[in-house]
Amino acid sequence: MGGLRPFGVLGLIGLVALSAGALGGNPPPPPFRPLPVPGEDFELRPESERPLERIVLGLQPQRSEIVAIPGVGPGRDSSDPRAVRLRQELNAINVEVDHGRLLESLPARARIFVAVPDPRKCPEASGHEEEDFRWYLRHRAGWSDEEVAGRVRFFQVALPVPFPRDLSEILGADSKGRLVLGLGRDADPLYANAVDRLVGLFPESFRLVRLAGLGVRRVNTEGGDVALVWTPEGRVALLVGRHRVLRYLERRHGEDLTGKPVSREGIEEARAAFRTAFFGVEVLIAGEEALERPELASEELFHADMVVSVMRGKNGAVAFVPTYLDEPVDAVTRRRLPGTFVERAQTEYDVVAAQMARRGYAVVRLPFADHPVRGPANATPYVDPATGQAWLLLGRYPDHLASGPGSRVPLFTLQETMDDLTEKVLHWRKTRREKDGQAVDAALERVWKEWDRSLAAPNAAFAEQKRLIEAQGIRVRPVSLIPFGAGGLHCLLLR
Repeated sequence: MGGLRPFGVLGLIGLVALSAGALGGNPPPPPFRPLPVPGEDFELRPESERPLERIVLGLQPQRSEIVAIPGVGPGRDSSDPRAVRLRQELNAINVEVDHGRLLESLPARARIFVAVPDPRKCPEASGHEEEDFRWYLRHRAGWSDEEVAGRVRFFQVALPVPFPRDLSEILGADSKGRLVLGLGRDADPLYANAVDRLVGLFPESFRLVRLAGLGVRRVNTEGGDVALVWTPEGRVALLVGRHRVLRYLERRHGEDLTGKPVSREGIEEARAAFRTAFFGVEVLIAGEEALERPELASEELFHADMVVSVMRGKNGAVAFVPTYLDEPVDAVTRRRLPGTFVERAQTEYDVVAAQMARRGYAVVRLPFADHPVRGPANATPYVDPATGQAWLLLGRYPDHLASGPGSRVPLFTLQETMDDLTEKVLHWRKTRREKDGQAVDAALERVWKEWDRSLAAPNAAFAEQKRLIEAQGIRVRPVSLIPFGAGGLHCLLLR
């Protein structure tokens, strides 16, 4: 596997530069400073203050039922040129559905570590996942062979890792420039095994710290619900979603707390557990009030990164919280979201916004009109190591709202071309006739053409999100995404 090969010259040069950037570079202004950990050679550093240097992605198995376009039928040793090329083309579509055009948006310094499902342990894996991802990088993302060899490493995992952000919480970088992965004792085996594999194969790039806490204080570090952030005073704190609190208490006391109020004593017990595990920092529980009053919560908002994102703006710490526009529509189903659904989600957004304001954050509400899994808080912050400029990778979806009666909706036209491609692929798989293969080729061309057109079409909600974020002195780098029932950019990469 590629993961066992050492980096080439390009990779080594990049890692040396990255180590300097991770630990030094242009530091944030006082009082925003990383927190040294006593007895350790690393500092706690908020996610928003880390360079976009090393990124962990996960590939879906090609035979999975959840891929957007079905794969092609030939076995691993098939020599049918059309079948092989079609498999690569369809895989390219699935990669962009899963990751958007992220690979085109990354700075050249970024190194990619890709979790590949092992076909010996994952029946849905075809064994072509790594090969076809390399093909995608060269033919769709525009990477040269030298870039692929120097910037990408693969490692096999027993089970797919579709949302690498949940693997762990990155604590910072150590004196050797390695990213320090903090893993709670209550980590799910899927994540713990993948982290062990990553660190074991690439010890020059990653280091594992097990967050033991004290006694029974074992915490879950599912990364979408845990994040190191700045406080308004410029100190390092831990932002924890209310579902990590529920999980801790349920494991601790053996009681299902779904929909039940949590006592103040229970909340403080969970807070103390996370504070102990994360070296004594302040612990902010996003939606804390909704733990005591479950009627203020929406179960659709299952991770904190769906509700709030904290960054350093030009005037201090900023909390970005979504807010619904009128009559939101689910971009995947094309159906208007039920009023009770929207009301519950909006209530929790408002609860968290008020909580962050009381704590002293500048709160900025980001408007959107889709399902909460694609909300604008689910984005990836980072910092330019040379200039100290704060950046945000923000998902830009095709507009899925009609601008007027009979108006053309860019996303819906794309969805229709993808449905047509699916039908033609399934038909070709049955007949293997040349004319049906040519029909697939034509359908593929239409999909890519409509893909580009839909992504280039104006999107008023995204434009307003970008304006509000950049007004805080944070630069936005748009990443084109296609809605497919999955989470946003924060879910899709660990960095």
